Amino acid sequence: MNKRPIIVISAVIIVGLGLSVLITSNLYLLTDREGSGMSLAAPIPMPVENMPIVFELLEKNQKEGSWAAFSFCPPYGPCNEQTSVNLQYSIENGVIGLDWVLLASRNIADKEKMIPFIKEQGHRVLEREGNGVPYLRVEDGDLVALGMRIIKDFYRLRSDDQMDLFISGFEMH
Repeated sequence: MNKRPIIVISAVIIVGLGLSVLITSNLYLLTDREGSGMSLAAPIPMPVENMPIVFELLEKNQKEGSWAAFSFCPPYGPCNEQTSVNLQYSIENGVIGLDWVLLASRNIADKEKMIPFIKEQGHRVLEREGNGVPYLRVEDGDLVALGMRIIKDFYRLRSDDQMDLFISGFEMH
């Protein structure tokens, strides 16, 4: 008896179950900046006012490639994949920076408004690409204040509004 069809069918069932868990759960498939590693992660709910704590932990960590990404929806519309915004801090070449990753639809749509907004705050905007994805990066000045201005002034979230936090390369304690 040929065991190959049983193995293939078992693999298909396992992959199918894994995908159904991913689709029906609150888990997200994350990849590192180089695209060499993937992991599943659940978002950590966090109020806007706690963003500086996360920045401080990431900055103290200084592990190359570590990052903290905040995902939120502006309060003035529906919340879905088309409207969610992602703001990230990461360690790149030993330097912490704010990244505006041009992957989410809303980030892409707001790029041309975000560049002058960041420049008006007195920061220099660098255009980069990582893992085939373009992004804007800011490494100068008060990056916590800039992130808070983007979240609170540009998108009009309040300090007690909730965001989803995803982290890689450091612990939240």
